[in-house]
Amino acid sequence: LHGDAERDFLQLVNDPKSKVNMFPQDYDLYHIGDFDTKKGTFIALDSPIHLCQAVSLHKGEEAKARENQTVKSENC
Repeated sequence: LHGDAERDFLQLVNDPKSKVNMFPQDYDLYHIGDFDTKKGTFIALDSPIHLCQAVSLHKGEEAKARENQTVKSENC
């Protein structure tokens, strides 16, 4: 249901050039409504639904180093 938004948020969180990457503790992803493409209207939810925190998706330097090491060892 929220796959595209979650994937885009994950990519943004781990983009070293983004503010979200620099300060992940300051960002969260919420579902606030839906867009009706046929009518061109936005339908707001009564209450936002919290999907995830950027800090929980952020790959710190240690995780990135482990990931790079795994990729290198798999390629040998």
